[in-house]
Amino acid sequence: MVGRLFTTIVLRTSKQRIEQLCRQDCGPTLFDFGYNRCMIRLQRLLELVVLPVIWAVLVLAALQTKGIFSEADHSVCGPWGCGPEIGDLVAMHAAWLAIVGPPLIYFFYRANLSSKLLRRIAVGLFAVGILGLLAVSGWQWFIWLPNASTWSKDYIWQRCGFAIVTSVDIPLIPAVLLGVILTGVNLVREWRRGVAMRSRVTPSEERETVSIG
Repeated sequence: MVGRLFTTIVLRTSKQRIEQLCRQDCGPTLFDFGYNRCMIRLQRLLELVVLPVIWAVLVLAALQTKGIFSEADHSVCGPWGCGPEIGDLVAMHAAWLAIVGPPLIYFFYRANLSSKLLRRIAVGLFAVGILGLLAVSGWQWFIWLPNASTWSKDYIWQRCGFAIVTSVDIPLIPAVLLGVILTGVNLVREWRRGVAMRSRVTPSEERETVSIG
């Protein structure tokens, strides 16, 4: 959604400037043919130069979320184990979202995938993330618990949460979030298409529909 929203804002706000450049470079006659080569070149420049820069900024901003939390006051350490500071964990999960999310969403936007296919991809991402989290939790029950000390066995649920939160090598939590985000993007796109279809109905068609009903 971030990539789609950013692209929509950039294209809308720069539309007049792009048209002026196209008219200067290609001439008004060629420009009147519609989506000409000049417009394509400018949009390719936007996709190949501007959007990657924004993507890099998002990744760097995600890594900076580490500073939101105080290292002295927040920690995941306990009888269940000890791991990185919460700020580091948040930064890693946010970085995964920033690395994978915008390119993935923008690819779906550019490919103009059908709502059915996009829904399947969203459900697939969500399912893979959930299954991965269940596998991590199962490992704690079947592998960690039998080998844990007696006093730490009472913290099995905390151990499961600890293992899930510290699983930053594979983007399981980001996969779940991306599945939810893609589902939201798909719902918004279906709603917009429905509104566009209703707006295309002429008054005569509306009267005909009412009379038939």
